[in-house]
Amino acid sequence: MSSHSHEEKVPEQTPTLPNRILLVGPPIIAHDFVFPMLNLPQQPNVIEVQAKFYSFLRRAHSKTIYRAHVKSNTSPESWTYDEKQSIKAAFQHDFDKLDNHAVKAEASGKTLVAHTVSTWLVNPAAQFRKPYVANPESQRALEAFFRVDVPREYAHRHPVPEHPFWLVNPASLLENRPARVGSAIRSGQLDAYRINPSEGGGGGGGSASQRGFFSFSPFNETVIADQYLRTWRMVLVIQHPVFSFYEVARTRIVQLALQKATINAWELQNILGAETTFRWTRMLYDFCVSQSTSGMAAPLIVDIGDVVRSPEEMLARLCRELGLDYGVAKPRVCDAHLETDRTLHPSRLAVYDLIREGKIGLDDLIAGESQRWVRDFGPRPARITETLVREGMSDYEYLYARRMQ
Repeated sequence: MSSHSHEEKVPEQTPTLPNRILLVGPPIIAHDFVFPMLNLPQQPNVIEVQAKFYSFLRRAHSKTIYRAHVKSNTSPESWTYDEKQSIKAAFQHDFDKLDNHAVKAEASGKTLVAHTVSTWLVNPAAQFRKPYVANPESQRALEAFFRVDVPREYAHRHPVPEHPFWLVNPASLLENRPARVGSAIRSGQLDAYRINPSEGGGGGGGSASQRGFFSFSPFNETVIADQYLRTWRMVLVIQHPVFSFYEVARTRIVQLALQKATINAWELQNILGAETTFRWTRMLYDFCVSQSTSGMAAPLIVDIGDVVRSPEEMLARLCRELGLDYGVAKPRVCDAHLETDRTLHPSRLAVYDLIREGKIGLDDLIAGESQRWVRDFGPRPARITETLVREGMSDYEYLYARRMQ
């Protein structure tokens, strides 16, 4: 074998990294539908973590102070230090807990499977960021504040490239991207950040990889460094916004009613808008693709409509891609959900066929569902739901075009 630098060998190191699978999807459908079909407790050499890590990184987003800021759409710039520190500590707690299990899984030669929601991964400073940032340096410092501390061993497993592709050819990032992202890249608000140099790197000399820096590349808007995210195989679960956004809105509105919360339409739109979006799922997909040259496994996109239409075929493909045993999987779990889940009822099968074949438009879909929204939520929340569905379609269609099929 010819000699190569340490950086050139990075892609070859991937198979030796722990086998970690992270399902990222809507909080209800991904956990209660996909997990049971995979039958993780009976999968050989798999550590089943759905009960333990359904709430991975949810702790921060469940805090009362965080929900209050979401409701008022208040930027972290105006949060108190104690509020910011409380959210950061919650992120760190969940990260440390997950990584401890990942290390144990690696030591035992088993696969770790966890689940989260894309919004829960997002850095609060990025989530609340305005389209145009007046002070980029202050924004960068705010984003750095919320990032979790990652064990420095990961910096050496997946070192920072000496010439990251996003610095060599930033124009490659702009194709088919939202205008906000393109503008941010051009203005320097999104670029390669290097933080937390490892203590063993030795001062300022040597290459970036030798110094053991962590990086946050342009599409990494999470609180977790590139190097750690690369150790996971991402499975991104999506569902048409007409159905998935309805389920999120219904759940949240019921919770608010039980809490006897008094909110106005603007606050409700802020609350639902933070949870009914595929923006961050799309960003995570683009991140995974951008990291392929650094050894990250290709992400899988699974659309619930496809699973409902062809459960055996889709589950067999998913098990094959993830190295799971289809023989113990339970594709018939889908049947039970079809009878009980409003978004997966048998009457929807024909609609999923029409969507797949491109024979029904968004206006027709909304017209067919809007009466239910008005009946379940009332006229004003129904209009908010429709607005969010329309806003979320471009990101969903982007992901849908790249799904596993």
